[in-house]
Amino acid sequence: ERWASLVAGTTLLLYAMIRIPLSAVLAALAAAYLFFRGIRGFCYFYDRLGMNKAVELPTPVIQ
Repeated sequence: ERWASLVAGTTLLLYAMIRIPLSAVLAALAAAYLFFRGIRGFCYFYDRLGMNKAVELPTPVIQ
C-alpha cells in the first residue's frame, strides 16, 4: 500500500501540473496526502475507522 500511495501521489502531482487551477489544487492536495501516507505508513482514514494492518509480533523484538 505504501508503494501504491507513492505512485498514485506522483501521478496526481504530474496531473496537477498540467491541469486547470481548481483541479490542479485538488490533485496537488491529494498527491501531498498520498506522499505523506506512503512515506510515513500512516493513514488518518484507517485510524478513524479503527483499522490496523500492522503485523503484531508475539514477543517484543528488543528485550
